[in-house]
Amino acid sequence: MNKLSMRQACMILIGMIFSPAVRLFSSYVSGKGNQSGWLGPLIAGIVTVGFIFVLWVLVKTGRSYTEQLQYSLGTIGSKIIMVLYLLWGTGLVSIHLRYCSERMVSTVYSEMNMDIFVLVMAGLCVYTLTKGITTLGRISEIVLPIILFVSATLLILLTREIEVQSLLPIVDTESILHVSLCNLASFGYVTFLLFFTDDIHNTEHFRKNTIISVAVITAFSVWMFISVIGSFGPYLIQKLSYPFLTVVKQISIGEFIQHIEAFIITLWILSDFMIIAFIGAAMLKVFGALIGTKDTKEFIFPYFALCAALVPAIGKNNHEMEHLSESIFVPLNILLLFLIPVVILIVGKLKDKIKEK
Repeated sequence: MNKLSMRQACMILIGMIFSPAVRLFSSYVSGKGNQSGWLGPLIAGIVTVGFIFVLWVLVKTGRSYTEQLQYSLGTIGSKIIMVLYLLWGTGLVSIHLRYCSERMVSTVYSEMNMDIFVLVMAGLCVYTLTKGITTLGRISEIVLPIILFVSATLLILLTREIEVQSLLPIVDTESILHVSLCNLASFGYVTFLLFFTDDIHNTEHFRKNTIISVAVITAFSVWMFISVIGSFGPYLIQKLSYPFLTVVKQISIGEFIQHIEAFIITLWILSDFMIIAFIGAAMLKVFGALIGTKDTKEFIFPYFALCAALVPAIGKNNHEMEHLSESIFVPLNILLLFLIPVVILIVGKLKDKIKEK
């Protein structure tokens, strides 16, 4: 059966959120959250678990997400929303391509042209999706255990460096809410699973598996935030481009551990790959629904070529990309990954009641 298992889908989900979780230690999140920043993923995780019950109701309808849009909003309304999803999702793919290539150039390959990494990553996504979404699922089964094991090992080693006074006092509710929204924008990637309900053969386990996945993501994120903020303090973190990598470099247990940051960057890139490929596949689903076809294989290459072509237009540096993410993509993620599903569920239920009468 050429379908993803629910377990594979959730492994992709966890892998997708690894990279944004690490990247959230940028200056704007640290500056906004200060020492209370570690509460952000905890609040976001609790909200997301509650939201999964909304998604579960949608899954039980037996319709894919695009079909549910059409059922709830009608032909014209659903097409308008799908176009909005397509534009937003294409922007997400492009900005993640930019983040990935920017990270490679700024941390390891400083002499290389960033465009090379954009083309290589886009090419890998094209090759993988041409083979089918199940290929991405099999890759996640190999990559995710490595990501979790290495990350957990590093965080255990970092725990000894934590200074509790760097995490307290818990102040400024507005700042905590800001960091929570930034985390929520990434945790909302769970909604992307609904685009693939036709490609997942045991969706009856959706609620259980996704709650476990979000719990794992939340625990990892809180642990990482505590380790990094507790080790360096919130004010020093604001001045660092990649705080997690900087903290990892402080670990010194033998020759291997001294150079493990290169391995972390590799895992980070693999997480970026899963984000780019999975969101790209979801947007191809949306495009297929717009033009009335389920076979979008011939559009994979043109779509990723377009996303790669848009990369140069996304900011001149890391600071501009962070500003773009905070001011545009975080609000859009909340709207399209959390609010719109609630709206279409409510409208769909009202339609069901009207039909019953």
